[in-house]
Amino acid sequence: MSLRVSAKIPATSANLGPGFDCMGLAVDLFNHFSITTDAKFHIGVTGVAAGQVSTEHDNLLVQAAALLLRQQDSDIDINRWNITIDTRIPSASGLGSSASAIAAGMLLANEILGLQEPSKKLSRMEVVHLATEMEGHPDNVTPALLGGAWLALYRGHRLQTFSMSLPPDLTFVVATPAVQVPTDESRKSLSDLVPRADAVYSVAQGARLALALERGNLKLLEDDFGDLLHEPARLGAVPYYNDVVASARRAGAACATLSGSGPTLLLWCEHPEAARQVRTAVMQVWRDRQVDCAVTVRFPWRAITEVKVEEATL
Repeated sequence: MSLRVSAKIPATSANLGPGFDCMGLAVDLFNHFSITTDAKFHIGVTGVAAGQVSTEHDNLLVQAAALLLRQQDSDIDINRWNITIDTRIPSASGLGSSASAIAAGMLLANEILGLQEPSKKLSRMEVVHLATEMEGHPDNVTPALLGGAWLALYRGHRLQTFSMSLPPDLTFVVATPAVQVPTDESRKSLSDLVPRADAVYSVAQGARLALALERGNLKLLEDDFGDLLHEPARLGAVPYYNDVVASARRAGAACATLSGSGPTLLLWCEHPEAARQVRTAVMQVWRDRQVDCAVTVRFPWRAITEVKVEEATL
């Protein structure tokens, strides 16, 4: 019997400023993935990243699925899968589009594995660990697979995860200028050496963020909150960054963090009304300077990613 397994994987914002490579959260913007088994191999891609996502075997979803099946010594044939991908998360934007594909490949392959070879199915946390091994760091794949906000540490093939609190009314303005920043290229701009004073500052800011979220008080982030580990080398890719952030703060944003490697900015607001005002302010800055952009109000996605299974009609 042919089956269709599907899931929607949330966009993610990694680093959260000072939480470089170890903090991330999910937001309510999704890529939709489905696999139909016992079909002719095909990958169809629609949406904002159509034309930018491979439709061959080097597709990240296929690579992630193959890794999981190979590790579990399964003979499930990927060449009999019909894969559809509807992209709502822009590529190379700092919103975890690659992580969504890795998460989807492993999650859907694991579900198919569980249906055909139940004893080999991995637990969700085992999937998170394997996805982290493939991605190289856990700040995107962990919230992509688990929802919510996470502090995740990965060293020596050992993964530790800690759920972080999120205030109930927390709202984001997700501001993406029409500039692509591939993560690999952005990472090359980072120095291997960090002055001790900058490291101390960033450690303190990471603790400050965790404290503000735990207390549900974003006002703790209003004065000189930031990062010195990675953001200074990356902010040049964000058009008119200083003007955008200054306008956002005047309109009510508590702080701004670079989402992943950028160029998307995550503007943190205490409630939806403040976010709507911030959105208007940010759009005005970029429009006045003829910068194409997408600026939306988004909410944290707090639910664990689920997989839907149904009989397919070929």
